Amino acid sequence: LRKTSIRAALPPDKENARLMLLMLDSNQDSVMVTAMVNEYNESFPKEVDGYATLARYNVGRDNLSQASAAMETAVKIAEHKDEALYEYARQMFNYAAYLPDSIESEWSLDKAASLIKQAIDANNDAGYRHLLAQIEYSRKDYSTALQLFEELSQGPLQTSEVFYEIAQCHSQLGSEAQTVLEVLNKAVDLCPQPLSNNSAPFILARGMQLEEMGDNRAALKDYNLYDTLMYFRASDDFYYRRYKCETKVRQYQQALNDIAHAVFINPQEITYIAEMASLQLRVGQYENVLKSCELSLRITDQYPDIYIIRGMALIRMDRKDEALADFRKAEELGDPRGREYQEKYQ
Repeated sequence: LRKTSIRAALPPDKENARLMLLMLDSNQDSVMVTAMVNEYNESFPKEVDGYATLARYNVGRDNLSQASAAMETAVKIAEHKDEALYEYARQMFNYAAYLPDSIESEWSLDKAASLIKQAIDANNDAGYRHLLAQIEYSRKDYSTALQLFEELSQGPLQTSEVFYEIAQCHSQLGSEAQTVLEVLNKAVDLCPQPLSNNSAPFILARGMQLEEMGDNRAALKDYNLYDTLMYFRASDDFYYRRYKCETKVRQYQQALNDIAHAVFINPQEITYIAEMASLQLRVGQYENVLKSCELSLRITDQYPDIYIIRGMALIRMDRKDEALADFRKAEELGDPRGREYQEKYQ
């Protein structure tokens, strides 16, 4: 049907018609989307879904004025005005929260806050207050956001997500590390059992907090659990983070495995390759150091750390002339260690 541009008929049942809207492809032609939405609005004129669908479609194309027109119509005629205001605020928040501060837009966090406050005035719903707390956090009013999140945590929204958000507020406000950890412990304790990958972000956050507090072994337990919950398919950033934690507790083989995996995921990141070569040097794997440095030099020959690391490996392999050449290259690239090592090993 999509290939032929023939629009499927809208089901007469409201729930099935709503499902039809959800199935609309964001890449479809605007005429097709508009026709479907218009038919839905004609059939169910006081429902928010049609206007919200049209607004989302236009936001995806940066047609904010058309998105606003759709949602303002919903606010005017929807049977449940608070739902229309909430949807309007939610879409605006999702758009504005990720804009750089320097970019002005007709869809702003301030306007999103105003809209959701109107929704709360009409219906003091916990979900609406949760969105307001998230908006205040994005506006960097961390004290207000913390108060709102804590109120929610004492009522109907005692969830891992809310306690995680409380911990983020405490971090931004410079609260004591133990306070942040205690809140993250609550977030983890509230995770449904058995744990799934939906709980992974809370486990990772607690691990990062533990590492920041210097409890590296406890942090590693959380990192290992996170990796398991992610089916061992985490990001290169994660494996780089765990590598650094493992080196702190001298688990060098595990650290080498993780940094090698980070390189495998993101082979163009020079920092990962340099870190791998540095640890290989540290544990005496000099031949592997040379291989890692060669891998790095295929990407760029302007990274002085690589010449320093390879030079040190060559010194320990009694290949002084080659090492001195690497130290000279590092000096040429502006690394003062190049001169120091030349003088030391000349």
